Amino acid sequence: EKISTVSVHTLCAAEVIDAENWWAEDFNSLTQQYTIPDCWSNEEGTTTSSSYKWGAVGTGAVGSAYLRFNSYNNADGTTNVLATPMLTLPETPAQLVFLCKNPTGGDFNVAIDGEDGVRDTVLSNLTGIADWQEQKIMLGDYAGQTIRIFFNATSNCGTSAGNCFIDLDSVVINAAPNCMPVKNIEKFSVSENEVV
Repeated sequence: EKISTVSVHTLCAAEVIDAENWWAEDFNSLTQQYTIPDCWSNEEGTTTSSSYKWGAVGTGAVGSAYLRFNSYNNADGTTNVLATPMLTLPETPAQLVFLCKNPTGGDFNVAIDGEDGVRDTVLSNLTGIADWQEQKIMLGDYAGQTIRIFFNATSNCGTSAGNCFIDLDSVVINAAPNCMPVKNIEKFSVSENEVV
């Protein structure tokens, strides 16, 4: 699903990923609450308080911190966006793997900007996830490209509701599995008198 055309400008150079040194962000280097990693960006929508946004909090699924988007002070339907740095992928098959929770039901999806300038939604409907759950996205269509990954969270809580949040941890780009699904197999039969 293609949702928009964008141009992204960043002060940080693209991080080049090679097949021997894969890329990972576990957020454990963040020691101050309500901060995000260098070269990541956050578009806050209509958040009215600095206490309710993406930011490092408590012990995560992996290590000492994770990122939480708390949309308590957001109007219903407001989408806030957390984006990785620009990442140049290797030519070899890769996958994006991350852990997330979304127990309160606001919409949560993942999109990627490739070199064609189009933002493609690659994973959606990440709602009602009460415990940490691993998500995997194959990046084969983006091999060798410079991409940016967007985590999009849409509030369903409004300004008077309670704790509405989405949690994110251990974002990794690594080698895709060797066994890829086989597609487009045609079934046919051969009689014993036919020469093939």
